[in-house]
Amino acid sequence: MLVVQNFVSLFISVTVAVSAYAVFWACWYRFPSEPVKVIDLRTGTSRPSRCVSFCSSLANNPHGFPGHCYVAWSAAPPTNFADVESIGFVPEFSKDQLPSMWRDVPGVVIPHAALGNLRNLNTLSVLIDETQFEQLHNECLSGTRKRFRVGQSDCVQYTHQIANSLGLSTPNPSYKFPQDYIRRLKQLNN
Repeated sequence: MLVVQNFVSLFISVTVAVSAYAVFWACWYRFPSEPVKVIDLRTGTSRPSRCVSFCSSLANNPHGFPGHCYVAWSAAPPTNFADVESIGFVPEFSKDQLPSMWRDVPGVVIPHAALGNLRNLNTLSVLIDETQFEQLHNECLSGTRKRFRVGQSDCVQYTHQIANSLGLSTPNPSYKFPQDYIRRLKQLNN
């Protein structure tokens, strides 16, 4: 009888904890996002520029969990991210989303990463020289197949690598929700 009581007590405790976390997540990540922030890293303002935007949003599913990070590439800071090229890193197969939390799964760099991922969008847009833009863009497209694992090699890590390549001050990306990562990235780069 004592074993059954302990099991019931544990089950209730876990249920309450998971429910409380779900309510916290559902509220916190649905607060209005911050305004778009634009920084200029061009070597000369008279030279042609391009824009690399670091984005986070609720994920393309009914609950928005766990969120998504991606990078948009454009001639100027975009007003509609669905209209510009965007690249993200995701599990190759949707069935691998849950297993990617505890093991490596096949990952893929995807085009049109903004599609379906525009809810509660938070963005840092960076103006850079055209030459740097082309070089970085080509590098990001070249590595198309990698291993995906939440917190270690995921969409936040992919975005982090690109931010590092631009010389931005970056937060630690390990086990960060996309919205938390972009919020902190904006804070570190004034």
